[in-house]
Formats: sequence, C-alpha cells, structure tokens
Amino acid sequence: MERVIALIDGFNLYHSINSNQNLRKYKWLDLRKLSECFLKKSSESLSKVFYFSAYAFWNPEKENRHRVYVRALRSRGVEAVMSSFKVKMRKCRKCNRWYKTYEEKETDIRIVTTLFEYSIQNDYDTAVVVSGDTDLVPGLSFVKRIFPKKKIRSVFPFMRSSMSLKNMADEFVRIKEKHLASSQLPDVIDLGEGKLLRRPDKWS
Repeated sequence: MERVIALIDGFNLYHSINSNQNLRKYKWLDLRKLSECFLKKSSESLSKVFYFSAYAFWNPEKENRHRVYVRALRSRGVEAVMSSFKVKMRKCRKCNRWYKTYEEKETDIRIVTTLFEYSIQNDYDTAVVVSGDTDLVPGLSFVKRIFPKKKIRSVFPFMRSSMSLKNMADEFVRIKEKHLASSQLPDVIDLGEGKLLRRPDKWS
C-alpha cells in the first residue's frame, strides 16, 4: 500500500467554510475522515494527519472553542501543529489613524518544514495538502525538486483554487459539500475517565 500523509492548512479550510453561511454547520470537522475522502482506497493508506493553525488569543470565546476543537482532533489521532499570531500596527488609508491587527505567518513554513522532515525520513509516498494558499508553492516546489519520487496531491477547500498550486502538484481535487457532511465529529466525544467534549453551540 502507498503511504499517505495529510497536511491541512487550518485557516484556509476554516475560512472557506465560515465565509459560506450554508457551510458553517460543518465546522466540527473530523479531519482524519476528511483526509480519507481523498485517498485511492484500493492502493493507499493514511498514516498521519497534521493540522496547522493558531489560537486567536485576543478573543477568549473564540479561542476556547478552538481549543475544544483541537482536543477533539487529537482524540482522532490528528497532530495539531500550533503557531501564534503577532500584533501588527496598520495605518487606515481613509483617516490616517493607526490601528492594531493580528497576523499569523508561521503556518506556511511549518507545513513545508513538516513535509520536508517526513520526506527526509521517507515516511510517505504521497502528501495530501489541503489548502488554496499560493504562498505554499515555493516551499512545496522545493520539496518536489529534492524528492522527485514523492507525490503531492493538492486538495482545494470549498470554492477555493489556485492555478499555481494546480501546476505544482502531481494531481488536484476539490472539497465538495458532500465531503464536509460525511466528515463530522460526533456531537459528544467520550475521552474516557468521565471526560466529555461537546460540539460548541455556535458550531451546531
């Protein structure tokens, strides 16, 4: 069997769902199940799933929901690779006033370095990369040059695409609503020893 690892750009996937009101009910995603949707069932086996994201520390309610979700993913054997946001000051073009915003720039490099590490260790044959972010192209292209026998399958989040990623990848597919609907976590997850995780109310 061909060995497959999945690397999921959490922000890219989340915003593709959150930007569509009809899809918001699918936020409680089982990323292992979702990754399995894009395997060649007769010849491939999923060995590892990585989820790349960061906590919005300035919004406690949102951060708490996110932490619950990460615990749910870990219960499914998904490895969460968490980065961090940095405070950045921007100037308003209309009023010339400065305001504070938050920027996360580590996810792309963490995806690429994780893929590079697993390539060096020869721990996969095909990498499923779930993202529509063109910023990944230089890093993924570098990995392909160094390890030409390793394949990259681009999986584009709902209603997202990138010609650069298509051209770089060995093959590409798109996430459809049916994939999201069939890849939901249970509303209540039993972690054992009386510990339960529940789908956040806002994600119902």
